Amino acid sequence: MKSIFILFSFIALMTNISLAKDLDTYITVNRFYDIVAKKHYVEISYFIPSTFVAFKKNSNQLYQGKLKTSIVVANKNEIINSKIYILQSTEYNSLDRISADLKDVVRLYVPVEDTLSLAISIQDVNDTSASFYSEIDIFVKEKESGFLSDIMLINSADKSKKINPFSRNGLSVMPKFLNYYPTEIKEVKFYTEFYQKETFDKYLVRYLITNEEGVFVDGYASHKRIDSQAYASIVSGFDISELPSGNYYLFMELKDSSNNIIERKRTFFQRSNKAENVVKNVNEQKGELAVITNNFAKKYNLANIKHHINALGPIANTFEIATINSFEYSDNLEQMQNYFFSFWKGRNANSPEAEWMAYAKTLQYVEKTFTNMTERGFETDRGIVYLMHGKPFFDKLYRRNGQEFWVWNYERIDNQGDVYFVFLNKNSITDDFEMVHSSLKNELYDKDWAVFIRDEL
Repeated sequence: MKSIFILFSFIALMTNISLAKDLDTYITVNRFYDIVAKKHYVEISYFIPSTFVAFKKNSNQLYQGKLKTSIVVANKNEIINSKIYILQSTEYNSLDRISADLKDVVRLYVPVEDTLSLAISIQDVNDTSASFYSEIDIFVKEKESGFLSDIMLINSADKSKKINPFSRNGLSVMPKFLNYYPTEIKEVKFYTEFYQKETFDKYLVRYLITNEEGVFVDGYASHKRIDSQAYASIVSGFDISELPSGNYYLFMELKDSSNNIIERKRTFFQRSNKAENVVKNVNEQKGELAVITNNFAKKYNLANIKHHINALGPIANTFEIATINSFEYSDNLEQMQNYFFSFWKGRNANSPEAEWMAYAKTLQYVEKTFTNMTERGFETDRGIVYLMHGKPFFDKLYRRNGQEFWVWNYERIDNQGDVYFVFLNKNSITDDFEMVHSSLKNELYDKDWAVFIRDEL
């Protein structure tokens, strides 16, 4: 009887899995500071196309979409902050009149110097089989002198007297939910905030575009002077109509009155610029979503496919790495597209693109979190370990003898339990954390760090 019950349970589980479906959701997560409350906060914006939401008649006999949203910030020991609510769409008389997508923004206060996990869960109330879940690590450093928020790529920042969820400082700031810029998008726009808490000095914020190697792209630079004020918002951008296809960074640095660099920030974006693909009067937000729904692998141009193939390095075997390296100086787009497809086909014959998108989701987090001034996120030691082994069971930033270092712990990797990694920050300006110890077999082992972990953690 027990074996029959297990079989029925397994069938029921598989049925639920087959019925479940992803709710197509696009999110941005950025860190800001509230100068009135004197607290740091994380801002989560999300956007779901109406075509992926189930609309049903409500008590008013009108069609309406409803999303149950749960956002929780926690450390290892407790929930720090959270918000759970129902987001409701506009009401419609008929299904063919549905036009507006569902989007919202949530702001939650977070502590500094604490390793946090941000869990985002969204479920379609009218179709409970459709849901979205994502978990992101967050860390906020304590800042005493002038400092910057994260760089938020935006679609628009328009003056508005009406208050809406995306309002800030008299502007309605709409995030850009994809860092991909097809030909029809002519400008990269961004929003950033500057803060200083007590002493009020003069600062200069310099912003520019670099290529993926960090080399400045001529003609894409500007700056803003901040004259002894506690707060300033920076809304700017660059005309990229002539910017060639490729991978780029929007780079920002903060300098004090003595011309010392106080802080550096950057965010990644991709450009595809083909004059023959220009679309007139395109709805920008729907247009940017449409460009990623073409046939798998064939939708990527030469610069993009090179980037994606290079990002496979952390999970590739020795033979695959040799093939990946052989593409370094190649311009055979079709060959690289076919290889990229084959790589994921070999890992998931039924759904190669779904397998790539799952990896790309992790890759996007790695790029945003671990990219430093000299390396892409997937090239850094932390990024490689994260892509190979996933999110650690435990991770915390420590300080010892004036040095910063991260300790990561995995419960199990490849039949080896209780695995530790130690990443040491050897250059605080570039935020480059180098792996100096691991207890994983065949990885870099350091006896002193092993003793430290055993005796002090």
